[in-house]
Amino acid sequence: MTTNKSERASVKVLRECIELQNQKASDYQNDVSSVKQADYYRLGVDSIYDMMHTKMLRLKSLMETAKSNSNNTPKFESLKDTAKDLINYASFFAAWLENGIDGQNPDNDMFNRPVSKKDNIIDGPIVLSEKDEHIIKSLPTHGMNKSSYYGDRSR
Repeated sequence: MTTNKSERASVKVLRECIELQNQKASDYQNDVSSVKQADYYRLGVDSIYDMMHTKMLRLKSLMETAKSNSNNTPKFESLKDTAKDLINYASFFAAWLENGIDGQNPDNDMFNRPVSKKDNIIDGPIVLSEKDEHIIKSLPTHGMNKSSYYGDRSR
């Protein structure tokens, strides 16, 4: 990793994150493994968000411990290590939104749900909130029945 002396510390950290990400990728998704990076994120951005949330909780725990006992040193993962992991998960989140994760299905939405190419809508039943139901019930029917609004989904 090459850096120059005038480089900002934050840019240096980003370079370290790139190096860490590449090292972990060679451990987790290598030539002998059938596992792709997208396999870790079955629910798309929801899965990545959960990992980011976990890292935020880890940061909070480490900071609370450090505030109460300045002599306490983490045994496995430091604040800086956790912050770097969070940066990398944030980059995975952004890459997922661009369909840039190895093994990601470009035909699925950001939550990894299948999307119909024909209509570009999410496949599956339509679930309405109570508010939506209330709005629909208040619409004039003009002699139409419920299946006319929703389509016949009995098939």
